[in-house]
Amino acid sequence: MSRFEEAMSWLGPIEGGVSNHKADKGGLTKWGVTQGTYDGWRRKRGLPELTVIGMTRYEKEQIYLEEYWQAAGCDDLPWPLALVHFDAAVNHGPARARKFIVESAGNWRRYIGLREAFYVYLTKTKPSQLAFLSGWMNRMKRLTVLCTKEDKP
Repeated sequence: MSRFEEAMSWLGPIEGGVSNHKADKGGLTKWGVTQGTYDGWRRKRGLPELTVIGMTRYEKEQIYLEEYWQAAGCDDLPWPLALVHFDAAVNHGPARARKFIVESAGNWRRYIGLREAFYVYLTKTKPSQLAFLSGWMNRMKRLTVLCTKEDKP
């Protein structure tokens, strides 16, 4: 199993189903892929825009590989930092993930701490996002547990 596949085996169940929560600025989402991301990915291939609800598993895998794993440079990072960075690229976007990796100096524990602080800041500045805080923090707890098990000196 490749490291990307290993990361997807952890992330896949978290980013499941169709969602269109009114407070989610991503809007309509399937398997963690927003309509906007899906539209952009299809446009790059000269394909017509379709509803994200019709996205195939193959398209999902390609989007995660190209738009998040590769775009964030996860192959160049040691495990489990690659997983933390990939998860951040998916949840925050590759640009913000790059800021986190620089600020964390490549320390996965510090990286998770920065993300937790960002979630708290986000909910204070945008109270509508409070609906997601518990889920985000649970995600960070599960990620910490997994990384602690897999952190090899």
